[in-house]
Amino acid sequence: MKNLAVFAVYAGVATIAWSNVLPVYRIDRPKSQGPSTVIAEAAIQGETVYARMEKTGTQIEARYDIGTNRGKIESVYFPVFAPVGISVAGLLDQCKFYASLCEIPLDDVIPVKAPVGSPKAPVGASIVWFLFMLKDQKEITIDESERVVFKISYWQPHVAGHFYYLPQSIAHVMTGDIYRDWRFPMIVRSLSRITSNPDVKADYDRIGDLLIIYLRNAEIVSIPAP
Repeated sequence: MKNLAVFAVYAGVATIAWSNVLPVYRIDRPKSQGPSTVIAEAAIQGETVYARMEKTGTQIEARYDIGTNRGKIESVYFPVFAPVGISVAGLLDQCKFYASLCEIPLDDVIPVKAPVGSPKAPVGASIVWFLFMLKDQKEITIDESERVVFKISYWQPHVAGHFYYLPQSIAHVMTGDIYRDWRFPMIVRSLSRITSNPDVKADYDRIGDLLIIYLRNAEIVSIPAP
């Protein structure tokens, strides 16, 4: 499966179809006016995630290193897991997103259609994709030598007693246990008890009360909730 990337850049091409806002959701926020496309998977340099599991949901802090990139960043696409049939407006309120690109807040967020070819959600779960846009539709001009970092903080409800996470930016295909890319760690911690092992195949380790998962291409992380 083709690697997924959450970032969109100004590329001088027509806007891709799945960036359109789902018509069933009426949210009075501005639409992206400029053309955009998903950036090349090789541009992603690292993905670091901290997940603090609670009883009903998980608080997530994540950093995505795009490295050095020349271009105009316009918007960011990001997925959240939720129970099937949940109100997207209600989910948006629960998540309490805080996102920034190069330390500039991304204050406008709307639900969008899933990217073509994205993984299917586990049974009983859905994946809701959101589009984060620059306030007032201003673009960030990236100098060739400047590192581009996307940061996001949000709360995600547990689904059928599980925490799920979809890696967004793995740049290598890894097979078996031969290769571990240390640039893509997910640190998981529970405030009430030792975190359970992932219930699907994953490359992981433990340090004290921390569960460290080394993210792999398009492999959904699944951990039983405390």
